[in-house]
Amino acid sequence: MPLLGLGTFRLQGQEDSYNAVDAALTAGYRAFDTAAVYHNEAQLGCLLPKHGLSREDVFITRHLGLGYIDLYLIHWPGTQGHTHLLEQGFYYQTMWFWI
Repeated sequence: MPLLGLGTFRLQGQEDSYNAVDAALTAGYRAFDTAAVYHNEAQLGCLLPKHGLSREDVFITRHLGLGYIDLYLIHWPGTQGHTHLLEQGFYYQTMWFWI
C-alpha cells in the first residue's frame, strides 16, 4: 500500500476530478480513495492509460468498477446529516479491511 494517496471526497464535477486525478498521477500518486457516492471515480479509470498505467499499478480503496479493490473501508456509524450526534459526543469510526 502506498504511503500517500489522493482522497476524492471533495472533488466536484468531472473537470475538477479529471484535473486533480491527472495531477496526482503525474506527481506519482498511486493510491486513490474512491466511492460511487462521490460520482467521480470514472476519471481514474480513463486516466490510467494516459499515464501508461494499468489497474495493477494503482491501489484502490472502495471501488468496484475497476475489476477489484485493494482495500474496503466501512465508515460506521455515518453522521452525514446528523451533526447533532457529534454535538452529543458521538463520532464515526473507520474500520480497515485488507483484501
